[in-house]
Amino acid sequence: MKKIAGITASGFLVLCFIGFLASPSLESATLSADTSIVYDVDEQIEIDVVTEPDNYSFSTSSFHVSGGEIEEIDGTYFFSSDEPGTFDVRLGSSEEKCNTLTFSIEDKAAVAKAEKEAGEKKAKEEKAKKKADEEAAKKKAEEEAAKKKAEEERIAAEKAEEERLAAEKAEQERIAAEQAEQARIAAELAEQQRIAAEQAEQQRIATEQAEQARIAAEQAAQQQQQEQLVWISATGKKYHSRSNCGNMDPNKAYQLTLSEAQARGYDACKRCH
Repeated sequence: MKKIAGITASGFLVLCFIGFLASPSLESATLSADTSIVYDVDEQIEIDVVTEPDNYSFSTSSFHVSGGEIEEIDGTYFFSSDEPGTFDVRLGSSEEKCNTLTFSIEDKAAVAKAEKEAGEKKAKEEKAKKKADEEAAKKKAEEEAAKKKAEEERIAAEKAEEERLAAEKAEQERIAAEQAEQARIAAELAEQQRIAAEQAEQQRIATEQAEQARIAAEQAAQQQQQEQLVWISATGKKYHSRSNCGNMDPNKAYQLTLSEAQARGYDACKRCH
């Protein structure tokens, strides 16, 4: 039994070696698949393989992959991965003989869940942002209203202060006008008093002068009564003791005191003196 098994095994190895020597070598290979889309995990991606020579024999182990796995189903090769990522696939290890396919794999359920969670998070954030914006807008409106009210109060206070200052100024001007009027009236009264005093003084002086004149007149009259009177003619340079002396016209004769007649240059009439 052992001998038969050994012979059988040796024969199998010989056949494999003969088959290996008979199999043609790979000159080139072209892999084709849709690499423009993103595939889901565990999704089988069909790969079309064209080799030169076309009778080149290969298996799933002939593929070089950076992750995932190659599976053969009814002579057709498929690539799949149970993990998300980017994976390179080519036939053989030589990049010169075969092009490289790059597949993008993602966990669509996880992505959808993440997108949903992200959407929910975004919606929550937007809601929170909207609420924050509304609160900020409300706070800003309140601040602007308070600022506007403060500005209105400031303007009102300034206006009230201006009105107070204007009222004070008007009162001061009124008081100044009253004082000026009182001063004017006092000046007029003083002027009237001065004029009255001057007039009184003038009247006093005039009264004194009149009194002095009266006294002088009385004294002159008394002196004249006491002094000898003489007659003076309308013409001539003589004084007479009577009004009808010689050719005198008694109607035109007048009397003077002797001293006054002498003072005027009259001489005594030799006829009546």
